[in-house]
Amino acid sequence: MTEYRLALTGDALITRPLSTIVDDDLAALRGLVGSADFAFTNLEFIAAKPPFVPSARWNGLHVYAPATVLDELKDFGFNLFSLAHNHTMDYSSGGLLQTLQALGERGMVTAGAGPTLTQARRPRYLDRNGYRASIMAACSTGATQTIAGDPDGVAEGRPGLSGLRYSTEYELVPPQFAALSEIDEALGTATGTRQAEALSIVLDATMSKSRRSRRFLNARFVEGTTTAVHTHPSKLDVDDICRWIRDARKQADLVVVSVHCHEGARGQYNADNVADFALEAARTFIDAGADVFAGHGPHQLAGMEMYKGRPIFHSLGNFAFMVETVETVPDEFLQAAGLPPRSTASDFQDEREGAERGAKGFSAASVFWESVVPVCDFTGGRVTSIELWPIVLMLGPSRARRGVPVMASKDEGRRILERFAGLAQPFGTRVALGEKDGRSIGHVVL
Repeated sequence: MTEYRLALTGDALITRPLSTIVDDDLAALRGLVGSADFAFTNLEFIAAKPPFVPSARWNGLHVYAPATVLDELKDFGFNLFSLAHNHTMDYSSGGLLQTLQALGERGMVTAGAGPTLTQARRPRYLDRNGYRASIMAACSTGATQTIAGDPDGVAEGRPGLSGLRYSTEYELVPPQFAALSEIDEALGTATGTRQAEALSIVLDATMSKSRRSRRFLNARFVEGTTTAVHTHPSKLDVDDICRWIRDARKQADLVVVSVHCHEGARGQYNADNVADFALEAARTFIDAGADVFAGHGPHQLAGMEMYKGRPIFHSLGNFAFMVETVETVPDEFLQAAGLPPRSTASDFQDEREGAERGAKGFSAASVFWESVVPVCDFTGGRVTSIELWPIVLMLGPSRARRGVPVMASKDEGRRILERFAGLAQPFGTRVALGEKDGRSIGHVVL
């Protein structure tokens, strides 16, 4: 007998109401989310109050939404939220603190960002139907620039997110390494690197010590036996997150850890593969006591695995993707896009995504507009069933409708599930396809 049920989704980049839309497939999705005791999503927007101060950091797009969209997600049935993502600091510290205030006023259980690092790291709890869930969240993308900080007795704490930083190392075979070294010396960049290292400006404890290495154009290269890209999670961040996972394990029945990660393997970005550091971190978090790992970030599905009997979803893609109706764009972003003075946010979207029937950017690829919603049943503290419900995010001709999540039709659903099964297969995970309530549904073979 199921004791409690968990529904999981990816990025909720929502800028418009859902409650005003009359659609049977949307209503069915609302019913699915609402049927779970605990339902998670990532709040990929900032609900600041105008006038607000945009960060100068280039992030593709600054994502602002009115605080009323928080009510939309709460009314939809979600009750566990992450605020750790690469847009957390789009509107500087003030925007984050205003968002946290809006969440607190609504009693929403949110993890991953806060006025200090401890507040951003620590688990948050929700009690429902006699059981207790905890949520922790972190972000790797842009974490070096947006991680929160704790006060030290003199300096105040710094608002920000719970960062999962990582290092990258490029391995080259000897002829390639020699050629790189020759280029570095010829350009004169090697002199600057040596000067910086002599003055202790560059501190890099993760650099390989057992083989020849070189920093070139602020990237680390090592001489080895193959040509490869290696990434490693920050031990400092992993250890600190695991400390809180162990704490939550003693306090809750269900421990959910969420990470926002746009990085893929071999330096890819917004891809359906998984970076080495992200894979290592996810498994380490399970080892520390997490019951479920919910990844998101690349705006599309990635694979999943059952690790020690616990599910790791490397990316659940998008839940809502109303990216084209963000109402404000910083002036320097308009300039960078080559737009004339007094251009608007919609002009920026024309350049970024294409016109109303656009054929570039996210709008050009269907993988960004489909996902699955896993529904996990737990008994005796272990997952006993995982259903996978396919969804699509309306990608019609009108921006006013794009990005709204609905349950997929049977044929659409089968295609999405077949793709997801292919992504899960390299991890040794098998997905069985079936039908339920006239729709295609997947079951993770446990």
